[in-house]
Formats: sequence, C-alpha cells, structure tokens
Amino acid sequence: MSVKLVAPGVDIPTVPISNSSKPVKVSGSSYSAAFITGAAALLLEANPELSAAQLREILYRTAEDLGSEGYDTETGWGLIDVSKALSEVPKYIPLTSKSAGELVTVPYLKEAA
Repeated sequence: MSVKLVAPGVDIPTVPISNSSKPVKVSGSSYSAAFITGAAALLLEANPELSAAQLREILYRTAEDLGSEGYDTETGWGLIDVSKALSEVPKYIPLTSKSAGELVTVPYLKEAA
C-alpha cells in the first residue's frame, strides 16, 4: 500500500492519559489518520451529498505537493490542506446516472462560470 496523503503526525499536543494537567506530545500515523478523517468530516458537513470519490478527489487536488511534481510514493499527493479543500466543496455537485437499473452517484466538478 502506498501513501496517498500526508498529515501532521509528529509532536502532536494532546491531553495525557494520566492525571497530569500538562499536555504531552505524541507521534505516529494514528494521529495523521485523525487529521485526514477530520478533514473528510468537515467536507461532508459542508456538503453531505459528496461521494467517497469526490472526497478523495478534493483532498488529493488541494494537497500541498511536497515531493516530485504530482503523485509520488514518498508523500503521495502531498500535505493535506483543509482550508483549501473546504474552499473547493462548493464547486462539486452530485450527479447521478442509471447503470444496470441502479442509481449511481458520479463525481463531477462544475466548470467555473
């Protein structure tokens, strides 16, 4: 499995499990995954009609490219940019098409007027 997006995952301040009131810093991909999941939730809050394919497309298209131009195996599409992703949500509209008797949602990016 290759990297698709990167997100903060090193020295993330969090509340400690112990009774200490001092925040601790944690690291790991579990914390990065929470950033990606939170971003997807914010996009769905902005437009609950977005499909999974549209969510991926928005996150990939708006990521800050870190490595080689475009996709690369080290940093995927780049560093997640939640603000930029949210600004793209209004450009997406749900479209449907009939395929084998089923209603299927198709990702579609509206053209700028």
